[in-house]
Amino acid sequence: MRIKNIMLLSLIVLFASIYAGETKKGAQISRKTLIFFQNPYGGPCQYQLEILNGVSDSLKKYCSVEHVRTDVSSDREKFGAWGIRGLPQLIIVDSNKKELFRFSAGVQDGKTVLEKLRSVK
Repeated sequence: MRIKNIMLLSLIVLFASIYAGETKKGAQISRKTLIFFQNPYGGPCQYQLEILNGVSDSLKKYCSVEHVRTDVSSDREKFGAWGIRGLPQLIIVDSNKKELFRFSAGVQDGKTVLEKLRSVK
């Protein structure tokens, strides 16, 4: 009975550490987010979306993508909070929403985005 309890407790601890985003060595995984500020009706933003969709499999290896849109009322305050003045705008942030890198406003090619995601710490 005691061995079963110990095994059960070990499994609980293992699953809890996986759920908390820890590796077997106990190191925290830092997950990046690519925030995509966009006007979904604007040509450059539609083109940027096509580019990101084209490299989506590679993007998934490095980050999640958060879409912030001008046509979603709950998103509008985020444009001001992040100081967005031109679209499309891409910003890489860490898991605490700390800005790691801000691309120049305008369309970015997929290769450039992926290279920056790989290199930014």
